Amino acid sequence: MMPMTNRLQKTLDSAAFGYTEEDLEKDIKSKFVDSGKKAISGISGLFTKKQPHETSRDNDVFETLKRLSELKDNGIITEEEFSNKKAELLTKL
Repeated sequence: MMPMTNRLQKTLDSAAFGYTEEDLEKDIKSKFVDSGKKAISGISGLFTKKQPHETSRDNDVFETLKRLSELKDNGIITEEEFSNKKAELLTKL
């Protein structure tokens, strides 16, 4: 049985399939690397925040300012912290 195995191995080794190492690398890249990148970009898209509509962004800024003002009035944050955050939020408008 071994001689037959050896002949089969020699035949397979000498066969010209027309498939080069470059072709193999291209196939690996297209089937695994590129599709992996597409999958990763699709997954990462699930975790990125969508840009809100302009009016809702404005409303969010005003709501945040209102909450910060309440925190300042209750002594939870200082006037300086409130002013810094207010200036930061107003630049978003």
